[in-house]
Amino acid sequence: MSIIGELMQEELIDLSCGITSKRKFFKTKVEVLKGLKLVEETYLKSVIEREKEYPTGLKLANVSVAIPHTSINHIKKPFIYFNRLMNKKIEFIQMGTDDVIVKPDYILMLGIKEPREQVNLLAEIINLFNQKEFVTSIRNAKSKKEIMELFDVK
Repeated sequence: MSIIGELMQEELIDLSCGITSKRKFFKTKVEVLKGLKLVEETYLKSVIEREKEYPTGLKLANVSVAIPHTSINHIKKPFIYFNRLMNKKIEFIQMGTDDVIVKPDYILMLGIKEPREQVNLLAEIINLFNQKEFVTSIRNAKSKKEIMELFDVK
């Protein structure tokens, strides 16, 4: 099973996120994560600060994604929170730049407890989202179950 498959869970899949501001997105999603006891109280501030310092937007060939994450001390249990955006209004900055704006189709919030897994997980996400067939499949998925199958969640 993939790292993604180990970290995704049905209650952390939002197929129709209509939020249009990054701040509201983070506040709303972090409340869900806190309710499931997956993150510390410090997570919200930390993920916002880290995103400013190390942007996570990615404009790939077929899709744009953002993969916000923060250091392990703000995570209680590992997770991936999958969000398919209904509009492309939330602005992220392209990874590795200071000013290139990316408006993602998907936001995958990552909660990683093992730092050595981070590089492999990011590579796995980028590899999947670089595959045109995969992007078409998640774009057309109508249920959380379909998303879980596409990410090989057991």
